[in-house]
Amino acid sequence: MSESEYEHLLTKCRDAKHADHYGVISTGERVAAAVVLNRADWLKEMDYTLAEAFDRIGPELVAAPVAHSARSTPKIAEFRQLT
Repeated sequence: MSESEYEHLLTKCRDAKHADHYGVISTGERVAAAVVLNRADWLKEMDYTLAEAFDRIGPELVAAPVAHSARSTPKIAEFRQLT
């Protein structure tokens, strides 16, 4: 995942958190935001289980906070602050 893709996802998650909904974004971004924000209710609304959500967003996205923390420690803190 590139830095710009990571920042895009982080922005979408922040927006979803502050609006308490995911607004107008792609299904993949909605699923990712629900996982990052630990919103099982959003996954349920989309008819996704956690396993299906992980399958949808893929291993690269699931590992993104860890991968980016290796390059920049504050990055993982950004995801943690969202929850």
